[in-house]
Amino acid sequence: MNKHDSALQTYQYALRVLNPGCTGYQQIKELAAKLDRRLNGPKLTDPFTVLPLELVSLILEYLDLASLLSAVRVSKHWSVLLNSFPKLWSHLDLSKARRRAVSLKSIQAFLRRSRWGLTRATLVNIRPDDYPKLMTGLNQIRSLEHLELHGSFKTGFEVAPVYTLTRLKTLICSELSAMSVLHFGRILSECLLLERAEVHLQSAPLAEYQSFPARLPHLRSLTIVESGDVRNRAVVSPLSLPFIGDATLFDITPNLEELYLIHKTSPEMNGMPEISNLPNLKRLGLLGTILNSFPALPESLERLSLSKSLHNPRAVQPLTTANLSDMAPNLKTLILHQFRASEIGTFLITFTQNKPSLTHLDLEGCHLPVEDLLITMMHGNLENVTSLNISGLAEIDDRVMANIIDMMPNIKQLDISRAQVKEHSAKRLISSDNLKLERLVVHKMETPFSREFLDYAKSKGVEIPPPIHHNGVVSAPSFEPRR
Repeated sequence: MNKHDSALQTYQYALRVLNPGCTGYQQIKELAAKLDRRLNGPKLTDPFTVLPLELVSLILEYLDLASLLSAVRVSKHWSVLLNSFPKLWSHLDLSKARRRAVSLKSIQAFLRRSRWGLTRATLVNIRPDDYPKLMTGLNQIRSLEHLELHGSFKTGFEVAPVYTLTRLKTLICSELSAMSVLHFGRILSECLLLERAEVHLQSAPLAEYQSFPARLPHLRSLTIVESGDVRNRAVVSPLSLPFIGDATLFDITPNLEELYLIHKTSPEMNGMPEISNLPNLKRLGLLGTILNSFPALPESLERLSLSKSLHNPRAVQPLTTANLSDMAPNLKTLILHQFRASEIGTFLITFTQNKPSLTHLDLEGCHLPVEDLLITMMHGNLENVTSLNISGLAEIDDRVMANIIDMMPNIKQLDISRAQVKEHSAKRLISSDNLKLERLVVHKMETPFSREFLDYAKSKGVEIPPPIHHNGVVSAPSFEPRR
């Protein structure tokens, strides 16, 4: 008999011989019941022995680094089980640390457990002093191909020495991990296998761009975000791609498929590099910039974003050119989110001609006269569009809804938030035999829709997404450029 059984028998004997009204009787009774529950309660079952492995894997992916290392030490069974999921140990993801600094010791324990087979690393919540040591360790991992930096660095160190990771194929840096032009040039020169780069750069003197390599045949995706002050005439914006020099973008990046040039304070883009000769370019974004001219686009282009950009009203060259309708014949997605131009109506009518592949159109918040939108529909330019966002456009009313029913037979997703559309017109849209609407967004309508309408839409199989709330407050439209 062990001591727990002996204690339980002692409690039970005391309850038999003591008067229920005496002092301490109730306390002994509670202790006896508590011990009985401990000894004879329901048997606990290891959840990982009864759940399907697919579900176990999904659960484990939510664990942060410290929790994952603790789970390995629970039992031999858990250790073997966790080691049987290579995906858990191939990605060093520190973004789940909930703002707590991750110790270098924990990272080293993870790397040992992964047997140095890491393929991805997302670095955030690391002490600035630990970055040099961590980069030295990551440099020993030959399988590492994907690196994301989302943290700030020690003053004077200027970003961890990413250029030592010469086998990298993907590099993504947040605004907190901004780097100099010289540092990025060294990364491109040392990491010759790089296929995707997304970096935040400051403007720099023209001489610093000469450190860039003359050829990047593996680079397929390039995103440059500039957030610094470009009013200093002694520096050159990286958005004009000055590293090209006398060459063309095709000479340096012949296999480029994606190019995004993003600025948050709208610098003037005087000279857009030649991109029409890039045979593989599929995605192009000129975001938050002032355009003096509209670039010639390649036939391969499938996605174009001019989100939060502006056509310079003082520009000599107009936005609409003679061959505008012939550009990008294979375009599938056009994003003009908060795009401003005096000729935007003519541009939309002309540019969307001869583009039967166009299926996604985002016009949210742009200064587009509703008459020009109707003309675009009447010309049949939007006949194959399946997703349309006209949220925040002025004068979007019941008349526009009637035209959508008649002239956009393939529409499946529609956003008419902040519009003057009445509930009965939205009902006509949902019940129309001409359409197969699947999703309708109606946030912040001029006349709020009733609960009856929401129930009616649900009965027709149409999704009406609720507003996104943060801490009980309805979120405002995003001010970030849309890619």
